[in-house]
Amino acid sequence: MDKFTPQSVPSRSLARRVSLPAILFLISMGTGCARVKYQPEPLETEAVASRVLSRNINEPGFKQFAGQYGYRITGWPPAKWDFTLLTLAALYFNPDLRVAYAEYQLRGAEEVTAGQRQNPVLNIPFEHHSDRSGDKSPWLAGLVPDLIFERKAKREARLNRAKALKEAARINMETESWTLRNQMLDKYIDYYSALKNRSFLRREHELLQQSVDLLEQRYEAGQVSSFEVSLARLELQQLGLELATQSATVADALAALVNSLGLTAQGFDSKDISFSIFDDLPGKFKLSEPDTRELALRNHLAIRQALSEYRAMEEGLKYEIEKQYPDIRLSPGLIFDQGDKIWALGSAWVLPLFHNNEGPVAEALARRKIKQAEFLSLQTNLLNDINRYRSQFLTMVRVFDDSRKLIEKLEKQNQIVVLQYEQGHSDRLDKVRSELELTRAKQTLFNIRMKAIRAMQKLENAVQHPVFDDLNLEGALSNLFDWRDSGLAELPQ
Repeated sequence: MDKFTPQSVPSRSLARRVSLPAILFLISMGTGCARVKYQPEPLETEAVASRVLSRNINEPGFKQFAGQYGYRITGWPPAKWDFTLLTLAALYFNPDLRVAYAEYQLRGAEEVTAGQRQNPVLNIPFEHHSDRSGDKSPWLAGLVPDLIFERKAKREARLNRAKALKEAARINMETESWTLRNQMLDKYIDYYSALKNRSFLRREHELLQQSVDLLEQRYEAGQVSSFEVSLARLELQQLGLELATQSATVADALAALVNSLGLTAQGFDSKDISFSIFDDLPGKFKLSEPDTRELALRNHLAIRQALSEYRAMEEGLKYEIEKQYPDIRLSPGLIFDQGDKIWALGSAWVLPLFHNNEGPVAEALARRKIKQAEFLSLQTNLLNDINRYRSQFLTMVRVFDDSRKLIEKLEKQNQIVVLQYEQGHSDRLDKVRSELELTRAKQTLFNIRMKAIRAMQKLENAVQHPVFDDLNLEGALSNLFDWRDSGLAELPQ
């Protein structure tokens, strides 16, 4: 800040004409800083609910967002919705991400606040004297500003702390986007599993119905007892109830998937969903144990966020240490006292008589210790989870591979039965029962495969390295909010 230098001294007649309203008016006109005017934004439950219910996949903003990833806007909506497109929908529509983004905006505003210098204080002393002899003015008037000079290291520590907290908030946005993706993936797997199991049940019901029809024919021919026919009919009825229940499960799974996107059933009118990401699973995850740990320690968002928060703790400690040294306050001024022009220079600082900021420094040191202990606990739990989920995944893969070998044997046996039937060495009932047994075995194998995929999902979530797709969430957030260039960008509406 420039050193105060008086430019001119008003004449006695001018000093006599000085008034408090005029000085305040000149000062207020001289301040060039823009002021923010209050604009109310009331929350109205009906309006918010109406907007939630009206959101749908045909919104122009979402189509433009999806178009950045190669999805055709013409002929919208797409014929098939793959996992990546569903992830983009979850990022765009789910309101949970808005909370993290609002917190990031707050941290951006706090960074602006932390970088601001303290405004000077302008004192305007006015006094009235009873001595009115001669042509002396009875008024004493002056301008005495207080200029505060903050230590550079103190301001830098405060600003660096705000930047570290802003970075932590940015990483928290990625964490929230990963959480949304994982929640949507969970519902996506549920829906896929429900559809496949319903397909198996339908085939079983069809084969069992054929078996009952054949048994009834044999019963009429006196070849089987009524008890055997009754057992088959009871099994068919139970399977029919199970199929009806599974159909309800499919509908509920689809509704849960749509809700995880942040939409309603009316807002998502396309039910043709692709499950191609499961074609090569669970054998797609081939990372070794050391590589898995390295990926987790390098990429896990909780680790990165904790490191940013720890840097904020460090800068907070520096700030409290710097507060042990007082700021310098200078008060240069010019006073007109009954025609006498007085130039003054005052100074002030805080005397550390009762304390020297030991308490806040000790608190900052303690908070840093807490953060160190929390980071140790975080890494310990993370490494333990990785080892546990990796072991579970490898176990389920082995079980799946062993079960697949058994299915291959059943398929060969079924081929023999079909061949015997075609050659007239066995009847149709034997063929139907063999196909029914094979269908049930395939359903069991599918459910084992789904358990292996679930185990892989847990391992992927622990490592936070995408396996099911290759969508860059950080880049998606940048395209969605443009927070890389500005922390105060507007949300898509």
